[in-house]
Amino acid sequence: MEVGSQMAVVHAASVDYVCFRVFTRAEIGGSLQAQRDRTQRSGGGELIRLVASALRARGVDPAGVLARAGLGPIDAGGSRRPMLASATHRLIELAAEAAGDPAFGLSLVEQVDPRAWGLFFYLVGSATTVREALSLAACHLRLINRSVEPILTFEPDGSAVWENRYVDLRRSELKHSIEFSSAFMTRLFQSFAGRGFRHTLVTFEHARTTELDAFERFFGCPVTFGAARDRVTFPKETLDLPLLTADGAMHRTLERLARTAGSAPPRQPASYRARVEAALLPRLAGGAISIDAVAVEFGISARSLTRRLAGEDTTFSAALDDLRRRLSVDYFARPDLAVGQIAHLLGYDDPGAFSIAFRRWTGVAPSQARADPAALGRLAAPSTQAGQAGFPKSGGRFSDQNPAKSKESNQDLVGLPTRS
Repeated sequence: MEVGSQMAVVHAASVDYVCFRVFTRAEIGGSLQAQRDRTQRSGGGELIRLVASALRARGVDPAGVLARAGLGPIDAGGSRRPMLASATHRLIELAAEAAGDPAFGLSLVEQVDPRAWGLFFYLVGSATTVREALSLAACHLRLINRSVEPILTFEPDGSAVWENRYVDLRRSELKHSIEFSSAFMTRLFQSFAGRGFRHTLVTFEHARTTELDAFERFFGCPVTFGAARDRVTFPKETLDLPLLTADGAMHRTLERLARTAGSAPPRQPASYRARVEAALLPRLAGGAISIDAVAVEFGISARSLTRRLAGEDTTFSAALDDLRRRLSVDYFARPDLAVGQIAHLLGYDDPGAFSIAFRRWTGVAPSQARADPAALGRLAAPSTQAGQAGFPKSGGRFSDQNPAKSKESNQDLVGLPTRS
């Protein structure tokens, strides 16, 4: 039985390997411009087609979902018009809602043919070992996803940790697309290394209380939600696995192509507001919430950070308040969390301060929100202006509506004296 199973795995990999060689030889024979166009379209365009197909299979017309995500039928048909990465992430979130599938990201990855991701797939698959392939994936992920900056760390015990950081995306608004990204990478490496490929731990920043068993079955290891970072840990035994698709000669050619295809103009840096939110996320429950601490992390002064946020027509206070509001949407969806626990997770020492902020967001007390769908709808509605949450659009002083008590002082928030 064991021998038969192993033969089946090798056979499946061998079929992929034949396709791998024929496909890449043909692509290499084409023009470099055609290869560059194919690479730039493959990630986003294939993902949009995949989501549209999944919605149709569930009896949902994808046109409305695409429109809400800011994507039209021309995008689903493979247009070469550039697509914002934020739109494809939003598409997956909206599609999950329309499909009524609580584990849409996992369901979606079951339909993936990794070969559709073109040059990225074939380059990474031509490496010798999982270790080398992971390094290549981290270096060249921008070929298919420019909204993620991976950090790959090799630990002293021989393991490796892959961590995703996000560019110009509001991580607190994403769940299914993040789950899809991690599951996609797992599926990709399983196709390269076979059944020996495994993780030791997968963590996600967002909360989840359903379908937990499905995630542990898919990843084959413990999966933790509500963690400080989005990470995947690989044991040394996995890193040392040889790839069934390894091809040294092909690899050298593909790497030259990847360097050329990836030589696009430098990406614009993330906005300071997005960077502030990313820095605040792991700090909320720990209490280290201050503009000074975030500024030190960025290597600038608190006053400089205040000026740069003002240049984006916002403030540290507004970014923190809006982040808390969006996070509270997920927390109030969890019946196991009491209001006091939610206040703590959002960084409030005093539940009364949280109650004041919540009334400002929704018009009702937190204790009434779960019985009031309209209030939760107002909670989920995005702010239309920086000053909507009770903060001025520029400068730094609080309005009279702003709560006075939380884990940070007004002076910490804006670098200016507290208003009396």
